[in-house]
Amino acid sequence: MYEPSPKGFEHLIQASVVDPEGKVIQQVYGMDFDTPLLVEPLKRLVFSVDEDSDILTTISNKARYYGPVYEQSSDTYRFKSSIFVKFLVDGVVMLFFGVQLVKEWRKAFRSE
Repeated sequence: MYEPSPKGFEHLIQASVVDPEGKVIQQVYGMDFDTPLLVEPLKRLVFSVDEDSDILTTISNKARYYGPVYEQSSDTYRFKSSIFVKFLVDGVVMLFFGVQLVKEWRKAFRSE
């Protein structure tokens, strides 16, 4: 389909993200679209993010997947390291509370 325009003609543009097996992952239509619509599925393919992975692979892939942050003002991606600091701090806090919980649990059983 096309329509005449002052520049000649306009037509529908479609970009498809296809995995190595030929499965269509994402389709983006039009001349103007938000960059993440095309880039996010590509990142999932490149970093092999899928639901069938073991837990360590999934965590590793998600860390690589969430590191880059899209900046709409410049239409670029930049690496945001603060998210990894947050994961580290959250992990340390969870470990601390887990250790305290086990200590209190043991203390409760010793006093019985």
